[in-house]
Amino acid sequence: MGITYGLRRFPHRPWPGLRHQYFTYINFQGVNGPNSLVGIKTSSITPSYSYNTVNHPISPTGGKSLFISTQFAGSVLGGNVNTIRPTIDRQVFQAEPAARSHILAFHFMGSMLTGYGGKVAPPFARTFIGGEQDIRGF
Repeated sequence: MGITYGLRRFPHRPWPGLRHQYFTYINFQGVNGPNSLVGIKTSSITPSYSYNTVNHPISPTGGKSLFISTQFAGSVLGGNVNTIRPTIDRQVFQAEPAARSHILAFHFMGSMLTGYGGKVAPPFARTFIGGEQDIRGF
């Protein structure tokens, strides 16, 4: 079990062109100030639980791993971003019954980010599907 505190100041300045128009249009809803894209401050606390019986960090042949956390960010902690991000990460490694030299490995990770109190998640903290570690659909 663990608990983490984080403070992040993000002086975001969008590039000129369409990105600038888009970020100016959405105007990072819910942050006060003359330019709500500058001066974003995230103060967060993250309690977590971790359980791990994996027998080798690089080439495991057995074991299970579970990681659960929920990040809370809010103005009560000194920031101007109100978000909640629950995360769960599960891994299972097991020797294949027919051929002991093969290992079955399963990995599931899920996370969600949402704002509260009339505020939305900042653009840089949002998760987008796609990338080297994501399944896009098949």
